[in-house]
Amino acid sequence: MDLSQLQGMDDTLRAISNITCLINQAVDKAIPLRVPRKVAAPWWNHSLTLAKQSVKRADRRAHLQPTAANRDDSQYKRSKWSLMVRNTKTAYRIHQLETASSRTVWKTLKHHNTHHKPIPPLDRRSDF
Repeated sequence: MDLSQLQGMDDTLRAISNITCLINQAVDKAIPLRVPRKVAAPWWNHSLTLAKQSVKRADRRAHLQPTAANRDDSQYKRSKWSLMVRNTKTAYRIHQLETASSRTVWKTLKHHNTHHKPIPPLDRRSDF
């Protein structure tokens, strides 16, 4: 692009707008419009999303208005949400183990954190 041949303000403004247009086109092609969303956990559900939003609102309220009632509400909602996550994960793992075939059961067990928690009972059986 040769900018030495510009004569007058109109040529300069036209050249600047052309360069700006080229930069915008390059940015549109190089940068995605949105960040690809992380794959959601297979055990996550809509009720957990709503509970997490409630926890965030309670935390914000407790931070902005630090009263005992707001702190207690925030702690209560956080513990309730943690319990919901724990129960949902456990139910998902039990369902996975119940539907696992004899070939995939060990792969399924590997994903379950077995050093901290016992294997959930499979239809009242604990061994294979």
